[in-house]
Amino acid sequence: MEARGLAGERALLAFAAGPEFIQTLLGCFLAGTVAVLVPMPRAGARTSRLDRIIEDCGAKAVLCCEAGRSSLVRHLAEVGVASEAAIVTFETLREEGAAFRPVCLRLSGRGDDVALIQYTSGSTPQPRGVLIRNENLIENGRLVERAWHLDYETMLNWMPHFHDMGLMGGLLYPMLWGRKSV
Repeated sequence: MEARGLAGERALLAFAAGPEFIQTLLGCFLAGTVAVLVPMPRAGARTSRLDRIIEDCGAKAVLCCEAGRSSLVRHLAEVGVASEAAIVTFETLREEGAAFRPVCLRLSGRGDDVALIQYTSGSTPQPRGVLIRNENLIENGRLVERAWHLDYETMLNWMPHFHDMGLMGGLLYPMLWGRKSV
């Protein structure tokens, strides 16, 4: 991702659940790319929330899997979202030798650098982006573990990865704590 000039830039991550999403998110963290997580558009569905996020976030690139690329391109064309963001697939990043090796959760940069932007999930008329800084991820993970006395070995999660509970509770915190997540 650094070779594509994405260090310090925002990238929209539009993935179905799976290892490609997790590897790309970790690649963003390692490269210092600010990840903006969104669901993949469904065929024929009107997704004004997604359109608003695309317009608002100022992403330099849209990252997705090859399997979802055509639906994403079609959606962007249908809604007429003016975007100069390049669409880059996971498969292309992997071929380019981007950092897609198993790693623990490691964040690039200073504690006050933005790691990701999460958008509100419907509690406001328009989705609003919340900047999550490196230090916020680490400290909140520590607080949750202490406050909830979490001593399990495996986390079972069914929440979407672009939702706060799925991302934090289902993926990032178990990684921070050295635990498994299914």
